[in-house]
Amino acid sequence: MKVVYSRQALADLDQISAYYGKHASQRVARSIGARIENVIARIASAPDSAPRVAQRPGIRSAAVVRYPFRVFYRVRDSKIEILHIRHRASADEAGRLGALLIDRHRHRLDRAIGHPRVLMLWET
Repeated sequence: MKVVYSRQALADLDQISAYYGKHASQRVARSIGARIENVIARIASAPDSAPRVAQRPGIRSAAVVRYPFRVFYRVRDSKIEILHIRHRASADEAGRLGALLIDRHRHRLDRAIGHPRVLMLWET
């Protein structure tokens, strides 16, 4: 099947490459790019192999092996549309992490309630 990329997917690829090129190395950035290409090739050969996204009808996501990314796509009109590539730290995981941090630091939060600097605590 033909694979097409959304503007968002292309922007995601650019951001991933730039981030890892800067914070890790160009070698790591190329390795991640190659893994993402492998996942997309697998999607092209077997579009129904990846699980559906429960909250988004018609959308599937495939994990990038060894790296914390997922490729989100849909099959439409005999083509595969790559919608975006996201880090696996989803909103749900971020919410669980936030809840864990709140539980761990509840004593500090309880003291901060009503204090004018409480917003700074949430931003850090």
